[in-house]
Amino acid sequence: MTLLGSAEEPETKEAKIKRGEEIISRLEGAVAHYGKKSEELTSELLAMDGVVEKKIDLLVEVLSSLKDSTDSGTRIENNKVDLIEGLRKSIAFYQSRRAEKEARFLSIQNEATKDDLKGDMDFLDERSEKRIGQIMELTKSFTQHEETNKYIYEHKKIPGANAYKTDRKVSPEYKQSKKAAGVGAHKREQLMDEMQGGVDKLVRENKVLQTNLRGAANQEAYDARLSEIERNEELIQELSEKIYELSFEGSEVKLLEVEDSEEAHDIELEVRDVVQGLQGEFRKMVALKTQLDLARSRYNTAEIKLDYNQKVMDKLLNP
Repeated sequence: MTLLGSAEEPETKEAKIKRGEEIISRLEGAVAHYGKKSEELTSELLAMDGVVEKKIDLLVEVLSSLKDSTDSGTRIENNKVDLIEGLRKSIAFYQSRRAEKEARFLSIQNEATKDDLKGDMDFLDERSEKRIGQIMELTKSFTQHEETNKYIYEHKKIPGANAYKTDRKVSPEYKQSKKAAGVGAHKREQLMDEMQGGVDKLVRENKVLQTNLRGAANQEAYDARLSEIERNEELIQELSEKIYELSFEGSEVKLLEVEDSEEAHDIELEVRDVVQGLQGEFRKMVALKTQLDLARSRYNTAEIKLDYNQKVMDKLLNP
C-alpha cells in the first residue's frame, strides 16, 4: 500500500494525489487503531500483573515466616520447595523469552521495534531478579538443624523387683529437626549449583559476544553487543554474591511454628489453590502479551508506511 505501487496505465498527478490521500487516510486509521489497542492491552496486562505479583509476594511472605512442628513433619518445608520450583520455572520462562527478544534486538534496524524489545528485555530482567530474590528469601527460611538432646530417657520400675531400668530412645524433637533440616539443605545445595551453572553460562555467552563485538557491522551493533556484555558482567557479580550468601545457613527472622498437622494441611490447601489460580492468570497474561506484540508490530509497520507515503505525497504536492 504505497504511492509507488505499479499501475497498468500511467496516472495523472491528480489521480496520484487522490490515491495517496486514500492510502494515507487508511494508514492513519491503522496507526490510531493499533496505537489504541496497544495502550488497552498494556493497561490490562499491567493490572493483571499487579494482582499476580501481590499474590506471589504474599505467598512468599507467609511461607518464609513459618516452620514445621513435630506434628506437621515437613509439610511447610515441602510447600516452600514447591513454591521455589514454581518460581524457578518462571525464571526459565523469562530467560527463554528474553533470549528470543535479544536475538531480534541484535538483528533488526527499526528503532521503534528495538525500543519495544528493549523495554521487554528490561522488564524480563527485573522479573527474573525479583524471582531470584524471592527464592533467596524462601531458601534462607528453611529449618536449620537445632541443637537438642538426641535421646530421652525413661526410668521404669521393674515389676516384682525393687529395681528400675532405663529405656533410651531418640527424641521426637531431634527426629523432626533433622528431617526438616534435610529438606532445606538439599534444596539449598541444588540452588547454589544452579546459580553457579548460571554464572558459567553467562561467562560463555560473554566470550561469544566478545568475538561478535570485533565483527560488528556498525557502531549501533557494536553498542548493542557491548551493552549485553556489561549486563552479563553485572549478573555474574550478583549471582556470585548470592551463592556466597546462601553458603551461610539460617534466617534472621524468627520463624513461627505451625501448631499441628491440621494447620499445616490447611496452609497446604490454601497454597495449592492460590498457585493453581496463578497458573491460569499467567497463561492469560502470556496470551495477552502475544496480542500486544502483534498490535505493536502492526502499529510500527503502519507508522513506517505512513511516514513513507507522506514523504512521497509531499514531493507530489511540492515538486
